[in-house]
Amino acid sequence: MAFRAVDVEEDVRFAPPDLGRPLAEALTDSLARNLVGRVVRDLGLVVAVVGVGAAEGGVVHAAGGDGAAHWRVAARLATFRPSPGDVLDGQVVAADLEMGLRVRLGRFFDDVFVPPDGLPSPSAFVPPTVVRNAAAGAAAQHSSTGGCWMYRPPPEEGDEGEADELEIAPGAAVRFRVREVRFERGPAPALAGGKASYSAAAAAASPSPSDAPFAPLVVIGDMDGVGLGPKSWWADDEDDDEEEEEGAPAT
Repeated sequence: MAFRAVDVEEDVRFAPPDLGRPLAEALTDSLARNLVGRVVRDLGLVVAVVGVGAAEGGVVHAAGGDGAAHWRVAARLATFRPSPGDVLDGQVVAADLEMGLRVRLGRFFDDVFVPPDGLPSPSAFVPPTVVRNAAAGAAAQHSSTGGCWMYRPPPEEGDEGEADELEIAPGAAVRFRVREVRFERGPAPALAGGKASYSAAAAAASPSPSDAPFAPLVVIGDMDGVGLGPKSWWADDEDDDEEEEEGAPAT
């Protein structure tokens, strides 16, 4: 299951303007500002604050001198953390000879990578000059600025025609199986629960050794299997299944 509900305890600081608000509302808003969109190590990417429970404190620390109140609150968070074997849908956003494919999930997560050894076999990378548009026929070509991967399935027995070439290019809607989930180590502030979190701003300011933006949570995927890869490859099979279900006699 890619999405999970997890329970945490966190320290929340209320500035004086928040002190007159309903407590549950103010706690939820404060937690959302601090946690949503961050990766918490071993928990995943926080996508929402589901609710808050017991809260203790409301203490104003005189040493701070700013009149803020501090609470200890129990909260439930919705997090994204897939497991190996999960099958997810996404969209290809980049293709590269060494990287393979980079895939985005909706509008909330784009650190999914399908390495070359996870692509349908055999596949070959077509450089970013002119790539072949297999769907339109061998004679049709179009320019591509980013290149693409091309799956070249072996010809069927007795087939003497030209081998098929199926494109896996940026923009394609794809289905992949999760192979591995990695929590990368890097500079991050510690949370009260002893975990570590990363914001998008911190990630952009912390480049990895390859000069790519630091990604605290990375999903490694695999597309080499039946039903995986560009969803358009399997559209006919899915349509046939739907038609069989609709035409099945009632029981």
